[in-house]
Amino acid sequence: MQDEKMLQLVNEYHNALPERIRTYLNQRHLPNEIINKFKIGWTGKIITIPIYNKDNEYIFFKFRKDPIWDGSSTPKYWYQKGKSAELYGWENIVSPKPMLVICEGEFDRLVLESKGIPTISSTGGAATFKDEWIPYLKEISNLYICFDRDEAGMTAAQNLIEKLPHARYVSLSGLPQDKKDITDFFVSGNTIADFNKLL
Repeated sequence: MQDEKMLQLVNEYHNALPERIRTYLNQRHLPNEIINKFKIGWTGKIITIPIYNKDNEYIFFKFRKDPIWDGSSTPKYWYQKGKSAELYGWENIVSPKPMLVICEGEFDRLVLESKGIPTISSTGGAATFKDEWIPYLKEISNLYICFDRDEAGMTAAQNLIEKLPHARYVSLSGLPQDKKDITDFFVSGNTIADFNKLL
């Protein structure tokens, strides 16, 4: 059963999303229809990404610090204390599509969704992909893993491919030196046709 208080907060935060944050997200290839569909919100200080479970019930928030005004060295992303990693994008497994991309972050996932590519992510980062999710992915014939182009991402991708040997690794090696993820790929000027070539 959906927790009513959680649902209320999801809507309250979404309605409070300021224009400057919406513009920032748009520039990062997250169009308004995706922002609205996935109820991206704002607490007054931080961006909220409502995370839902297999039954499509909101269960907790992932947070992203203010990208424009918060220049501190604190982590960019975190989630509510006491919560464990959840699979973000269950609907793409419950109703299987011919293909699926596993990526590293919620916004990367939504960027690909906005371009018509079914995608999932772990809410705890690449290294927290749970073994209990693996059986759901074994029947998906066209499975791709596209993690960040850094040491942690590549190690996690290697570990996941060992558990899902039919999955194919998608390399973002063509990006400029300081860029490393799916969002960077599109912000750098690449198109969906370029991403499809990688696949």
